[in-house]
Amino acid sequence: MSHPSIANQTDFVDVMEYANVVSDNVYGFGILIALFVIILLHLKMNGDDFPSCIAVSGFITSIAAVFLFLLGIVDSSHLFLCIFVAVIGIVWTFINNSS
Repeated sequence: MSHPSIANQTDFVDVMEYANVVSDNVYGFGILIALFVIILLHLKMNGDDFPSCIAVSGFITSIAAVFLFLLGIVDSSHLFLCIFVAVIGIVWTFINNSS
């Protein structure tokens, strides 16, 4: 399997697309996972409850996923997964706060 040459990449988005092609679309999803975990741990260390941490982390990661999707770095399945996690977190937060 031959990959495009790195020498043909001229800007940051081209380099990210190249890394995503070489890694079979794992690079973009890895960025989203890392962002989610960093935000989740930061919020949890500040003493927030876990469902709201999931909701906020999922929401911020969804925003990042939209930008990466528009740049062609993540697939639509990764975008929908981020949105799904955000919705699950929001519903979980509402369920915990209503009781």
